[in-house]
Amino acid sequence: MTTNKVSIRIHLAADPTQQAWLTMHVQRRDDQQVRLKAEVAEALAADPVSFLHPVPANQAHIIKTEIMGGIVTAKKHAGVGCTVELVSVGGASGEVRSVSGVPSIAFAVASTLAVLQGLEKEDLRVAPHGGYGWKLDEVAVESVD
Repeated sequence: MTTNKVSIRIHLAADPTQQAWLTMHVQRRDDQQVRLKAEVAEALAADPVSFLHPVPANQAHIIKTEIMGGIVTAKKHAGVGCTVELVSVGGASGEVRSVSGVPSIAFAVASTLAVLQGLEKEDLRVAPHGGYGWKLDEVAVESVD
């Protein structure tokens, strides 16, 4: 099975200075199961912008929960199982380059978009969209197999 590395960058439509981004490895599974590796602290450390601003464990847990919710939403829409690994995550609120000021729903939206793109259920490069007031800025896909 092919693994796709998908990077998503979104912004809040009402306030474009609110930004979130993440990179995930996404691979289709033959069953309906979802397997997830998402260590937010490691993913933040891997981000070239947000690595200077680690978050407390409780906030990392909230972000991980939102990411998991986004993945489950995408899985339901796609109708197939998947294996997902969070590679990096970051965000900014105005001049503050930290996920701390970013509404956590942004990470649910970004992870949904990343999984749909990674499973090739949607091509966001052709038909970009977002959700919950968040708009897609950028999507990048590369095969890692």
